[in-house]
Amino acid sequence: VKDLQSYGLQPDIILCRIPAEPELPKEVLHKIASMTNTDKNAVFKAVDVKSLYEIPIKFWEQHIDDLIVDKFRFKRNGSKIHKYKALVEKYMSADNLPEVEIGVITKYVNEEAHVSLKESLYHSGLANDVRVKRRWINAEDLEKTDDIAPFFEGLSGVITCGGFDVRGVEGKVK
Repeated sequence: VKDLQSYGLQPDIILCRIPAEPELPKEVLHKIASMTNTDKNAVFKAVDVKSLYEIPIKFWEQHIDDLIVDKFRFKRNGSKIHKYKALVEKYMSADNLPEVEIGVITKYVNEEAHVSLKESLYHSGLANDVRVKRRWINAEDLEKTDDIAPFFEGLSGVITCGGFDVRGVEGKVK
């Protein structure tokens, strides 16, 4: 914060995340506020959570949303966090839902290449009260065989991902 202040920047809100400390006492937060010239009501704990979807709930519990609304002088029209909380609770207990398996035909068979697809399948599954398991199917492997049926056994659906060159196209078509 002192480095930021040396450039003329003053934070309106400070979120403190100290992984070794499960709880930061109010006194520590107030000390941080006084040492950084920040309002003591604008220093908050950023606690560890199991899922990033829990972060807005944790911030809401500390009334960070109220501070932001006030800072920007937005009109207050009530929080609708309860629907979101219900969704996150469902997300956190998704292991109890029935499972469906969706095949994903792609030339990039790793989850990093398709993070948004992975999350959208997870969310669409939650909306339909199922847990979606993904089976990555290499499009190039489909090109190499005449019997593609084993690749699709037990699947409830298939998604074919796009691409930018000709690699794997024949397998996707097949």
